[in-house]
Amino acid sequence: MMKHAFRRGWLAAIFVASASPAWAQDVGAVSSGNWETGSIWTGGLVPGSSNNVFIGSTNPNGAASTATVTLTQNESASSLYLGDGSGTNGTLNLGSNTLTVSGYIYIGNGGGTGSIIEGAGGSFSAGGLILDSANTFKFGSNDSVSYLELDNGSSVTTGATGNVTGNINVNSGSTLNLGAALNLSGSL
Repeated sequence: MMKHAFRRGWLAAIFVASASPAWAQDVGAVSSGNWETGSIWTGGLVPGSSNNVFIGSTNPNGAASTATVTLTQNESASSLYLGDGSGTNGTLNLGSNTLTVSGYIYIGNGGGTGSIIEGAGGSFSAGGLILDSANTFKFGSNDSVSYLELDNGSSVTTGATGNVTGNINVNSGSTLNLGAALNLSGSL
């Protein structure tokens, strides 16, 4: 009887451990290329919804400080860093595809340069967009984020009413250009 109770407890412990949320793993571009090509990423695997993706960064170890990555199909990530760190340069070319980021997109974090290129029909959605280090960005008509933050002389231009739906934080020296009216559920 004791042995049976132990097994039930052991199975419950395994279930609880597997039900805990997993930490997002960092994946960095080691060279330019297509997102769907495993060999351009640290670890050799194509990143997905459980990964923090770095393009043009010295993080994680082995990532290239300058890289351009192109989507050839719809993709997802936990977070995205473009130009992460001083002297870095990261570009994401969406083509006509969609990128879904459950967390934030960081452009120019820590002094880097980053950009997103969109072809006809290309777009992204994210929990937020943080633009830093005098980087500039123009939203496409189908891009959407809940939160927008502009830091250290950065500049953003909206392209459609639904580009930002929640809150906007424009810090000193940064610029928000309205290419379309805002309809926020939060504050500016």
